[in-house]
Amino acid sequence: MIDTKKSRPITRPSSRVERVAKRLARDKDRQDRHQRRGESPEATAAEAAALEARIAALTQVHHLAYDPQDWASVAARGEFAYPTRSNLNEAAARKALTSFRPGLLDRLLGLDQDKRRALAARVAEAAARDEAAYRVARKVVDEHNAEVQFALRLLDLDVPTIEKSLLTHTTLATIGPAIEGVRVHVPARGRLVVVVAGLDLEDMPDEGCERQGGKLVFRPLARGAMAALHRQCVCSAALRVAAEVLSAAPVEWVEVVVECDITDRVTGQVERAQVLHVKVGHRALAETRLEDLDPVQAVKDFGGRMEWTAAESFAPIETPDLALPAAA
Repeated sequence: MIDTKKSRPITRPSSRVERVAKRLARDKDRQDRHQRRGESPEATAAEAAALEARIAALTQVHHLAYDPQDWASVAARGEFAYPTRSNLNEAAARKALTSFRPGLLDRLLGLDQDKRRALAARVAEAAARDEAAYRVARKVVDEHNAEVQFALRLLDLDVPTIEKSLLTHTTLATIGPAIEGVRVHVPARGRLVVVVAGLDLEDMPDEGCERQGGKLVFRPLARGAMAALHRQCVCSAALRVAAEVLSAAPVEWVEVVVECDITDRVTGQVERAQVLHVKVGHRALAETRLEDLDPVQAVKDFGGRMEWTAAESFAPIETPDLALPAAA
């Protein structure tokens, strides 16, 4: 049984050291890019398309079909009884062996022993076929019963089984660039909280493309525009994770908390903080098309909590009722 006081990683979030290394590499890349843009701000069609695709990958990650597993139906199938091992093939082959009576010509030519050995070999082959058929039938029953037992444990809200379901029935491990990690927290039996390691404001694109005089050129994005992208990214990631979890776990609600690094613009100090908390229900997702949702408005409609301004993007929020462990 999992200790409900601890968070369990589904995909490993970056460590503090890794995040520092990422920021250093990101800042160097930005500095080099700004230098190149100063020399030549023109953009190729491929560069413009790549930037557009990157923005979509950050802000439209919630665009997926919500397709929850029907674990109640799986459990209702019930377990199969195990098959009885059959020896029909072996019995038929053995009967042929025991009833073999060599003819006069067989005995005269010395063929009776060869035929008897061939019949004995067929007995062994038939026994092997019976064993193989039994193993195949048993494997089918094993797999069916394992799935039924898995569904029953899920319906009983067995925490380790929920974790396994999240690993095997979602794409959380390959969700893409919009998040850096996911872990599960269970503050109380039946209450599921998923903590998302989100991207920082400085991870957002700091430039856009526009056409000037028939040419594509890069233009710097204002901080407010970057902050707006950041809010869309965080909200989109929260919706995606909620949909993935509700599709794999038999719960009516999941709570998603997004945390990211916040840099103080005066001191330069970086603080890991929770910036969004939203509770999403199965019924709400089942009645809508995720790709039609504006992620920010959807989070607001679901009653999500966040502190955001165009000047600073997110500010820390408090989640004392979740008893979340301190972010690494």
